[in-house]
Amino acid sequence: MFAICSALLGMCLFAKDTVAHDLVLDSKILIGNPLKDPTKRHIAIFRPSGTEGKLLPLVIFLPGFGGSSADAIAGPKPWEDIVAQLHQKGLDIVLAIPDGRNRFVCSQYVNSPASGRYLDYVCDEVVPYVEKTEHCGGRLDKRTVIGHSSGGFGALRIGMARQKLFGGVAGLSPDSYFDVTHKGFTLDPETAKISAEQAKATGAPKFAPISGFSFAVQYALALCVDYAGNPDGTFDWLYDNAGHYRSDVYERWRNQDPAVLAERAKHPFSSKQRVYVEGAAQDDFKANEGAAKVAENLNGKGITLTTYFPPGHHADHLIERIIRGISWVYGVRLDEIH
Repeated sequence: MFAICSALLGMCLFAKDTVAHDLVLDSKILIGNPLKDPTKRHIAIFRPSGTEGKLLPLVIFLPGFGGSSADAIAGPKPWEDIVAQLHQKGLDIVLAIPDGRNRFVCSQYVNSPASGRYLDYVCDEVVPYVEKTEHCGGRLDKRTVIGHSSGGFGALRIGMARQKLFGGVAGLSPDSYFDVTHKGFTLDPETAKISAEQAKATGAPKFAPISGFSFAVQYALALCVDYAGNPDGTFDWLYDNAGHYRSDVYERWRNQDPAVLAERAKHPFSSKQRVYVEGAAQDDFKANEGAAKVAENLNGKGITLTTYFPPGHHADHLIERIIRGISWVYGVRLDEIH
């Protein structure tokens, strides 16, 4: 739900053990997006030095709410550390961090008629562009998608939707089990004050939805844009003009919930995928309960799955958690990596 690092843009060679640079992607998929968000997007790239020309696994990391590649480019050290520590384990990867922001802060990495096709953008543009440019990935067992919070949601949703693209899927404190983790935002008194007309106005050109709203309202607006978009580019709001709660709109949120999808789908992931789900035990937003519910609903469906609930709060020890998730995905077959 929250971005982890500070934001800025840059491009250079950083730590001697890690090469880091900034790719620029001119997205065709995001052309004409309803929010008129930029189509030129930056992708932060990190890889061990001396591995140029060597076919490495590709790991796509999806940042949480408000985060983007800009954060990693501005503050590269944590990401250098991830690549360096994995290198020490005998696992060399290309780590790519895309920009999935929209005007309402985060696209949740889904396709929405109210914001754009961000799931397709990640899968059909970011992945092939990075693979071609960086000479990496190229097959199911050499591709992993991992994310934290909103990015953890995105990783699970993308892993479910594109089972033949990503062999590894890791959701860290993922947005899931909305009845426990998200419904409170929809019922928050500040959210309830916003009428349907006021919510609709936030979709107008040049409107700055962050300004003057509480976090609960910002978050509810963002998720309505992502989860309750309409074919005409508008989105449905949680309350009508009379202030009545719209349970049908909340149900549209639930239709995107990884825990719900894990329960409903006969094959939410394929037997060829390795899935890692993790939630910090003292998570401020109860994302640990969400992670546990996802795992419970995946049980018995023939999925190679592991779960872990480390001590700490929502964003604590994130670098360690990313390393652990990637290590689990690839650790049992290190002999195939090199």
